Amino acid sequence: MTEGKTGTTIAHKKFDFVKNHFNCIEEVKTDNSLATLAALSKKALEVDESEVDYYVYDGVRNIASYAPVKSAGWTVFVKAPVEEFEGTIQVLRRTSFKKNPFLDWRGVFYSGPCHCVFYCVKNGKTY
Repeated sequence: MTEGKTGTTIAHKKFDFVKNHFNCIEEVKTDNSLATLAALSKKALEVDESEVDYYVYDGVRNIASYAPVKSAGWTVFVKAPVEEFEGTIQVLRRTSFKKNPFLDWRGVFYSGPCHCVFYCVKNGKTY
């Protein structure tokens, strides 16, 4: 989670990022390995709606969704390694939807190692 339009980290599972006020937009000036993360963060701070994008961090390609929390002045990020995300999609395709031919898989939003939220279409209605 970042604060305001600066990109400073205010919540992260790596507490050192919070304690040290990590800001990839500033850090990329001295560490080019943060280029895709900084570009994603900068874009996220400029949009008014949630979006999904990709970036590379520590050699791992990630998919991220981000959304502004206007009332708090924050931007919230949720990410997962692309490999895990795609694995989850394949599992859902093989299991959940083969059991019911009336369901049509449309998308998956991955929010952590064990949490998936998906929607599907049944008889033209989205669930």
